[in-house]
Amino acid sequence: IDLKENGHLDYLVRTAISFGLPPIRAIQMVSINTARYFGLKNIGAIAPGFRADFILLDDLESFRISEVYLDGKRIDNNKRFTSRIKNDADFIVNNNNCSSFFLQNTMHIKTVDDPNMFVIPANSTSTSSLLQVIGVIPGQIITQKRIIQAKVDRKYAVADAQRDLAKLAVIERHHRTGNIGLGFVQGLGLERGAIASSVAHDSHNIVVAGMNDIDMLIAARYISLIGGGLVVADNEKIAASLRLPIAGLMSNQPIASVISDLKAVNEACSKMGNNVIKDPFMLLSFLSLPVIPSLKLTDKGLVDVDKFQFISLWAAD
Repeated sequence: IDLKENGHLDYLVRTAISFGLPPIRAIQMVSINTARYFGLKNIGAIAPGFRADFILLDDLESFRISEVYLDGKRIDNNKRFTSRIKNDADFIVNNNNCSSFFLQNTMHIKTVDDPNMFVIPANSTSTSSLLQVIGVIPGQIITQKRIIQAKVDRKYAVADAQRDLAKLAVIERHHRTGNIGLGFVQGLGLERGAIASSVAHDSHNIVVAGMNDIDMLIAARYISLIGGGLVVADNEKIAASLRLPIAGLMSNQPIASVISDLKAVNEACSKMGNNVIKDPFMLLSFLSLPVIPSLKLTDKGLVDVDKFQFISLWAAD
């Protein structure tokens, strides 16, 4: 949505300039600085020996682009990418082991039919009833490790809307291992329902967050059924979805259709709570990335990223 409505790096440059950063410095930050940092010696500048990818501007302050050159060739202002996927053969990769079937059938899950797959028994190995919870920090992908009293219902730890505490699950989807990591996350803003995604950096397992096990199960099951995507379940029904059938990560539909469905899932999310964060699926996709501090959940359990080790869901006495 942002790419379509605001732009890409050009939007960031305009934003930086609007906050007072000198235009030349802003341009450096998205070109030569980045290229040098990553050791890309033939891009990032207009000079002999550099690839001739550059733009012409009407003026620096507005950063309005008038012409684009790629590899030294001017791109027509009216040129659009019009190639369409005609059939499944277009998906075939130049590799005997990769085909359209392979790319569009990536939900290899042992089961999404077990009604107890998200059940978390109350701690029976200790007197502690304190949970180690992933704490969301608004606007960031790093998280906090929070120690929170568990809400126990009939000997099971459950979500708690009053404390903005949702249950979280990561389901392995590549090798049918049956691995399911379970935990809790605080700060999503959900009051009911569940959201699920097959976009979950970097392993891209299925990650589900919800306020009850039934909606979580429905969301996970539907993702498996459609071959991947973003799903919102509310009151035991699918409220909205964005299908991502290519490896569970990409759509095969026109951008207008993708944007429409993405807006629908975000709107459905916003109806499930008064304080749902702006882009819940973006945040959800990073809750299982165990290299970004401080606490993350994988299909094998909670990871204390600061210590690089698995930890118990339950805090020590």
